[in-house]
Amino acid sequence: MQRAVVSVPANIAEGQAREMPKVFANHLGIAQGSLAELDTLLVL
Repeated sequence: MQRAVVSVPANIAEGQAREMPKVFANHLGIAQGSLAELDTLLVL
């Protein structure tokens, strides 16, 4: 669970730092996946 929590802002920051819209969008998608994973873990 801790990995998913840390992954969200880390992926957003990494994508933003690349300054390329496609890379940023990709990292936002990864962050969204981590949020979904965290949501599932909280339900369990």
